[in-house]
Amino acid sequence: MKFWLIAALLSGPGCTRTANDDTETDTETDTETDTETDTETDTETDTGEILDEPDRVANWIEVRDYEARGALCNDGSPAGYYVRPGIGAGQDKWVVWLEGGGGCWSVETCLKRWTNEVGKMTSKVAKPTKKLTGGVLDPSSTVNPSFANWNHVFVNYCSSDYYIGNRMEPRNACTAEGLCPKDETGKPFTQFYFRGNYIIQATVEDLITPEGGVPSLGEAKEIIYGGCSAGSIGAQRTFNQAYENVKGANPEVRFSGLFDAEWRPLPDKSLEEIASDYSVIANWWADEGREPYYDPTCATAATAQGLDHAICAKAPYLKDYMTQPFFAFMDQFDNYWLGNYCPPTEERAANALACLKGVHEECEFDQETVDMLTAALGGELTLEAMQAFLRGYCTSIGTSIQDEMATMTEENRGRGAFSSMGNEHCSMGEPAYFERALSSTVPQTLSETVDNWYFNLEGPSTLVDQSVYPWDEE
Repeated sequence: MKFWLIAALLSGPGCTRTANDDTETDTETDTETDTETDTETDTETDTGEILDEPDRVANWIEVRDYEARGALCNDGSPAGYYVRPGIGAGQDKWVVWLEGGGGCWSVETCLKRWTNEVGKMTSKVAKPTKKLTGGVLDPSSTVNPSFANWNHVFVNYCSSDYYIGNRMEPRNACTAEGLCPKDETGKPFTQFYFRGNYIIQATVEDLITPEGGVPSLGEAKEIIYGGCSAGSIGAQRTFNQAYENVKGANPEVRFSGLFDAEWRPLPDKSLEEIASDYSVIANWWADEGREPYYDPTCATAATAQGLDHAICAKAPYLKDYMTQPFFAFMDQFDNYWLGNYCPPTEERAANALACLKGVHEECEFDQETVDMLTAALGGELTLEAMQAFLRGYCTSIGTSIQDEMATMTEENRGRGAFSSMGNEHCSMGEPAYFERALSSTVPQTLSETVDNWYFNLEGPSTLVDQSVYPWDEE
C-alpha cells in the first residue's frame, strides 16, 4: 500500500499526493466509461410518448476560435466538451458536468502529470464520441430515472488548474536540467498553458449560441451545474460566473449546483494562513502581478476582512457568496483523500509507522512531517501510538465534515447534502454509489436525497451519518 504525506491531511482542505507540499491533487476514477448499458425501461415524455434511449452517445465539440479566445489545453491543443442532446421532456433541461482529475503547480508536478496523465493536459487523445454512464449523466432511465433524458454536457478537463487559471503567458515546461515534455510524435516542447477559466467561459458561451444542430443552453428552463473531485472544485469556484452568463441569455432559468466530493472543512488554521498557503499554489495559474479567477463578490468580502482572495477557493468560505441552490456530497472517509488513514485499521497504522521510520521505499516524509508526527506520538514510535493517533485524527476529520454539512444546509433551505461513511469518492457518477443507502439503519439513498432536494419532495434533503465510529465502540 502506498502512503502519502500526512501533514497535508492534518492541515485539512489542501489535498496532496506528494511528499513535501500541501497542495491540492484530486485524481479520481473516470466514472464516464465506455461500457454498454442494457435496459428496457422506458421514460414517459411530456407528449405521452414512451421514450428511452440508453445507448445515446455524446459527441465531441471543439471550442470555437479557441486560440483567439484563450481556450487552450496545457499543451496548446483546443479545449472542447461532449454534448448528448436531451429527448422528450428533457430537451429544455441540462446537466453540465465538469470533469475532474487533479492538477499541477510547478514544472516538476506538471512533467509528472504529463507522463502519467497526459489525457488531462491535452485534447489530442479525445475521442469523437463518449458514452457517459453512471449517476446523473447516465442515459438509462433505470440507472438515472430523474435526469436520463436531459441534455448532458461533459466538459473535458485539460488545463490542470481547477478551472480558475487565466494566465495568458505560457509557463516554461522544462526543468533546469533540460528535461522537457514530449508530444505524441516524441518531439520535445517547452511551454504549458493554464487557461481553465477561459475554457469555462468559452464553453458556456458556445453552448448558449451553438452551431451544427446542438441545442441551446440559452433556451434552458433548468440547468444543473456541477462536477466530481477537481470538477466539483471547479464548479464551486465558477458557480456564480456560469450562472451570470446563462442568466444573461435567459433570466428565468432555474440554475442549481451539484458538487460531488471535495467539500472539505477548513483546516485548523487562521483564515489568513489558509489563504496564504493556497495563494502560493494558485498563483502558478495567473500572470505575474495578477491572480487566478476568484468569485468577485467573495473576493470583495475577503478584501474587507483583510484576507487574500485565495480564501475564496475554499468551499466553506465561498458558500456564503453562492447565489443559487446547491447540493453537496462529501463522504466522511473519502477514499481518495483519507483512504490510506481512515478508518484507522491496524494495517493502515503499521504502514504509516513504516513510512515514518523510513522503512517503505515508496513513501517519504519530509523533516517537517517527521517532526510533527514524532511530537504527536510523544516520541513513542510504536504501532499502538500510531493507531491511537489515527483514531483521533479520523474522528476529528469525520466530525468536522458532519458539522460542515449540517451548518451549510441549516443556513439555507435551498441547499442539500449527503455525508456517509462509505469510503466513497465521486458517488454521483457511480451507479453503485448513487443508489447506496446512507447506512445500515438509514435506507435512504444518495439518489433519493438528491431527488428530494431538487424536486422538493417529501423526505429529507440532507442526510448526515452521525453513527458512533466503530473504533469508539471498542
